[in-house]
Amino acid sequence: MSAQAPPPSPFEACATSAAAPRTQVHTLCLLRVARQHDRLPEVRERLRHLGAGTSAHPWPTMVLGYATQDDDEERALRLYEVAADGFTTTGDAEGEVLARHNLRNLYHRRGRVAAAAEQVRLALATAERSGQPMPVARASVLEAAHIVEVGGDFGRAYRSLVRAQRQAFPDGPIGLRRTILIALANASLYLGQLDESIAALEAHRALRQVDGSTADAATVAYNLLNARLTRAEQRPRPGARARLTSEAVGVLAEATRLERAALVAHTHRVLADLSRTSDPSLAATHLRECLAIEARLGEPELRAGCLWSRSLLEARRHPARAEQASRDAIDALKATPGSPHFIYAWQARLRLSWQTLQEDAAMPASLQALDAIERLRAMQTDETTRAALFSHWARDYDWLVGQLLQADTPRLPQAFEVGERRRTRALLDHLTRAGVREGSAREAARQGRPTAQRQQIVEAQRRLLMTTWGGDEHRQLLAQLRALEIEEREAHSGDGVAVPAHAFASLAQVQRGLGETEALLWYSIAPWEDVYGDFGGGAWLVTVTRQAVRAHRLPVSGDLEGQVSAFVGLLRNRQTRAESWSPAAARLGATLLEPALADLPSGIDRLVIVPDGDLHVLPFETLTIGDGGLPLGEQFDITLVPSATLWLHLRARRDMAPRASALVLADPALATGVRPDAERLGPLPWARREAQSIARLLGLDAHHVREGADASEQFLKRASLAEVGVLHLAAHARADEAFPDRSAVFLTAGDRHEDGWLQPNEIAALSLEGRLVVLSACASAGGTVLAGEGPLSLARAFFAGGASTVVATRWPLRDDEAAFVMTRFYTALREGLGAAPALRRARREAIAHGLPADAWASFVVLGDGSRVPLSAAPPRWRRWRVAVIPVTAALAALVVVTIARVRRRSPRV
Repeated sequence: MSAQAPPPSPFEACATSAAAPRTQVHTLCLLRVARQHDRLPEVRERLRHLGAGTSAHPWPTMVLGYATQDDDEERALRLYEVAADGFTTTGDAEGEVLARHNLRNLYHRRGRVAAAAEQVRLALATAERSGQPMPVARASVLEAAHIVEVGGDFGRAYRSLVRAQRQAFPDGPIGLRRTILIALANASLYLGQLDESIAALEAHRALRQVDGSTADAATVAYNLLNARLTRAEQRPRPGARARLTSEAVGVLAEATRLERAALVAHTHRVLADLSRTSDPSLAATHLRECLAIEARLGEPELRAGCLWSRSLLEARRHPARAEQASRDAIDALKATPGSPHFIYAWQARLRLSWQTLQEDAAMPASLQALDAIERLRAMQTDETTRAALFSHWARDYDWLVGQLLQADTPRLPQAFEVGERRRTRALLDHLTRAGVREGSAREAARQGRPTAQRQQIVEAQRRLLMTTWGGDEHRQLLAQLRALEIEEREAHSGDGVAVPAHAFASLAQVQRGLGETEALLWYSIAPWEDVYGDFGGGAWLVTVTRQAVRAHRLPVSGDLEGQVSAFVGLLRNRQTRAESWSPAAARLGATLLEPALADLPSGIDRLVIVPDGDLHVLPFETLTIGDGGLPLGEQFDITLVPSATLWLHLRARRDMAPRASALVLADPALATGVRPDAERLGPLPWARREAQSIARLLGLDAHHVREGADASEQFLKRASLAEVGVLHLAAHARADEAFPDRSAVFLTAGDRHEDGWLQPNEIAALSLEGRLVVLSACASAGGTVLAGEGPLSLARAFFAGGASTVVATRWPLRDDEAAFVMTRFYTALREGLGAAPALRRARREAIAHGLPADAWASFVVLGDGSRVPLSAAPPRWRRWRVAVIPVTAALAALVVVTIARVRRRSPRV
């Protein structure tokens, strides 16, 4: 009987011709099979037989490094160095970039930052010399990952990754695609784009279906946990801690099974944080495991993480030990003071100091933590990235505000200034920069011809308006537009004058800036308890008048977002009667306003409200105090502004006297088609009636009323506004929440250099100094609410262009009801009132006339609402108005100006 043949070796799947056993494909196949069948010792021997360990055979050498790294990192480092030299000799750019990528990762993990940076530099130089797409993509990913881990320009990192993604997907090497997705997820996380981060990680998981590989599986699982934990830190929900703990236990099992020691340690740290308040003993066990693994691996970031979590656990039981652990955590990261991990260490110290130090000593430590965030923010070279990155750390400012307000002796001035440090920073940067370059530079920006890159964007956006939404051409154009926008931002990152340090508003300055009958209501909204069960900062209202400053604790529940959203839904539903939404208005009024308003001095009739978080979308004008109370918008002139610092900035620019005229652009002639969100851009005949009504009311000539083809982007950019107090735009618009810089008011192009998309960067270049802007376009006050920055709305862009006041809307309106409100608004404006008192009068008359809340609650005044934009009409005009307007309701209905409403015949969107 013959002997049974031995089973075939799994490595036979990698069999190839005798000439190619040392290639990338063959050696990586061997490694993949070895991992699938748990035969790493055998594959190491096979690779040595193929010449691994010598520069003459760089692919076997580098793959042997992969197979050795988990057991002997030092040997793997030497193998990668030998492989890099071999690839350089043979001119294999892709192999060299990969080898340097591995070297960079190991150097970084060991805290050798300079050596890691040198590998990035060498990889970039090699890729550039080669001119080959894949090495260039790999080097871009390497540079981006390095920036994300050690600090630098996160916007540049993100843009590099998006470019690499375009080059590698859908058919590039699967390993490169995995690397891109992990790096993109990390960059997106720190830029506050949590949905994009999670989507990238889920896409990485989907690649497992292609080749069955478990490469980076534990890393992806941990990063998904971290993204969800970050979301819970920003918005803790009931049951979130239990759900995250369960997920972390699963990640720990996955990392342990795949023998990823560093990830095992990091997950122990997360579990320690999640159990710190509920089970300190269990938390201590997790931290002992974390520190034991760290002692074996010697990775600075891991050591710092274990230590900062230990400091928070031991803060009350062993304050001296906690202090030392916190200092050691910061010291472990001193080589990378711009890295996110360094800021996390300071984030922990911010909270620890108020438990282990006296208040007078805790305050300087807290400000040092904020300074670390500010340093990372200062590394960003464009306003969009600064705003996005800053939003990731906004909750630390909220926490400190609450801590200062609940201190044994409340520190109101310091709390107010800390809160102002995080508000509207990117907009303030822009206004400061605009002030530095005022005059010829801004005029050049307005008059100059677009670059070739900008002209390509112009052409793409023109074509978008003429394509079918959702079709292949439309999707291709959107992808092309995204690529062009990224290239343009990269080309202009860092342009302009360096921004001087801001002087943030103080309570004393605000008090001096307020009128005798004016109060500022300043909100700081954070959860009272965070996802870990610790103090979260809390919800506060600070009221400021000329006579006094007071802080009020607000009994806000964890579902404020849901309450506000439901309330707005009731208001917008025209079928909802007042008795249905009034109880909700009274509840929110009692929660957010009642104690504060009761403390205000008598005679206050003007409110400047600085909202925060979910309150940015709340129509304060509808809230009531007590049963049967009048809506706030009837009792007070109300102005909203995203920060007190911005309000003071706008108030300080009151050197422009009221003007006699206005400029109106209405019903621009647009290409037939649909805009990118599928809304059709049809004609707006009511906008023309609106324009003529304004012309008759204000006595405007034909030059100041532009309709159809004359309502062009080219005209507006070049128009002289010297005699104009009000700019009125009655047109289609869109607020793009996914890409706020792509939001636009749609005008006629005017010439081939324009596309008719008046976008935020172009609005910011207008010369609107001190003027009132009325946006007659749908939801022009809305947009993505970015923590710290506030709504990224079209209205905000007009402040960047120099406007002092913007009147906009929160949702669409019916024509006849908007006419009623706006007729009275412009009549009051023409009598010499500011926008806020004018809108209050119009609102009061609308309520008295029986109009539903949907008709008057949408309108909002932003900025400096008491500023008077138009010179008062002479008494003779006023007598004429009083005599003629009552003659006929039909004539009154013609005196119409509309802000953001749905039109019965031609919806304006």
